[in-house]
Amino acid sequence: SLTKPRPARRGGCRAAAEQPIMAIAIDPVCGMEVETETATLTSEHEGTVCDFCGKGCTAATRRPKVPAR
Repeated sequence: SLTKPRPARRGGCRAAAEQPIMAIAIDPVCGMEVETETATLTSEHEGTVCDFCGKGCTAATRRPKVPAR
């Protein structure tokens, strides 16, 4: 049986007040698809929630940016 395709959410982020719906988000670090309904690795910053595929991508958003020389 065929299933209805789920919309992909660019950037994997949504407003904190927005409930996750059955959709696919795109991890903002690596671009991998993440199911928003079952995502366990999320990060909230200034009212925006991002879904991540793994611990490495979640940690990558918390590392300080190194200025270019």
